[in-house]
Amino acid sequence: MTTKITGASLGLQFAFEAISRGATVSEPIGDNAAYDFIVEIDGRMSRIQVKSCVLHSSGSGYLVPTSRRVPVATKDGKLSSKCVPYKTSDFEALVTKANETWYVFDTSVLGKNSMYLNPSSSRESSATKFKENWTLLGFKPQLQ
Repeated sequence: MTTKITGASLGLQFAFEAISRGATVSEPIGDNAAYDFIVEIDGRMSRIQVKSCVLHSSGSGYLVPTSRRVPVATKDGKLSSKCVPYKTSDFEALVTKANETWYVFDTSVLGKNSMYLNPSSSRESSATKFKENWTLLGFKPQLQ
């Protein structure tokens, strides 16, 4: 699967999850917004960036990018791309799914190129507080 198809598939999974939790989900037309979806919950709207993650080279855990690639012209006039960090004003939350576990991050994770996630680890990490953190978007906590 290409990265474009992987990202589109994860976007659809996110939209389904948000709708099943009671949100209204909208998507901007075109591919020029810094966010992928707008989620409305109880009148509150949030811009959401959905990022797919890749298996870490060690084989355990996942890397999720917290920056984006943008096209740039080289000195010889050819087209290339470079990694550019997101700004905290680009969106309110970054969402990813690793090993069937959703992570809902606030913009405090921005400023790095990527984050490491290991949903199967029992150890606490900086990502643990974002695991299934749907309340960040305004969803009511679900009863277990």
